[in-house]
Amino acid sequence: MIVLLIDRSVLFPRARWLLLLAFLAFTLYRLLANRYLLVLLVLGFYAIFFLLKFFTPSGISHNSDASTGGINLNDRVDVEGTRQSDRPLIRCLNELSLWKQLTVVGIVGLTSTTFEFLAVEVNPLYLAIYFLWLGWLAWEKHQNRCQVYNFGVWDFIGKSKERNDGLDSCS
Repeated sequence: MIVLLIDRSVLFPRARWLLLLAFLAFTLYRLLANRYLLVLLVLGFYAIFFLLKFFTPSGISHNSDASTGGINLNDRVDVEGTRQSDRPLIRCLNELSLWKQLTVVGIVGLTSTTFEFLAVEVNPLYLAIYFLWLGWLAWEKHQNRCQVYNFGVWDFIGKSKERNDGLDSCS
């Protein structure tokens, strides 16, 4: 039944994303109101991981250090030997998979508010500073990778017919 609803929502991406944003806003409100800050931190890192994966092209190893140098993604050559620089980059994580993972974040967040033992007392200021610091470090690493492999976040934004985001090929 859920798969059928997801399949029907593929045709309405705006409505699907608006409902997800409303759901995540409600989840954020519940987590903050009930002081589940540690759960919020963990789910925030989970969401950032998938957002960075969404804005990374496939074919880049996530385990290698970007500072060692690498390929230029604009100088790709396919099997026939022709240049692929005019073709769009393929995302590491497609849009529907990102939506599914963020839905999981919302469901886990709402489910965690039913368990009292997850409401761990932490200082919200220190937790916010820690989250922003680690998020900034992840973003900086992603930006370094963008420079080494010659791609950017804006390479993925355009008309839906121009981009190919149908593959989940990153490991």
